[in-house]
Amino acid sequence: MNLSMQQRDALLAGLALLRAGLEDGRIAINKEDPESDPIGDLFSNGGEHQGLSIDQLRELSDLIVDEYPCPELACVETSGAG
Repeated sequence: MNLSMQQRDALLAGLALLRAGLEDGRIAINKEDPESDPIGDLFSNGGEHQGLSIDQLRELSDLIVDEYPCPELACVETSGAG
């Protein structure tokens, strides 16, 4: 799979926001009431699992950076055409 720079950066930013929200409690996973936090609900598939740990989220970010070391190597420029 190829990612554009915008897609790569959006993933990394989203993971950083998710980590921050989990660390400071703004995002919560509530198995009894998964809809109480829409982001936590999405992250845990409606409370089906606990989602990734903070360390696992960091590892995922590192994996994306390793696989797509932008800007010059693995990222694909988007033309803006749909």
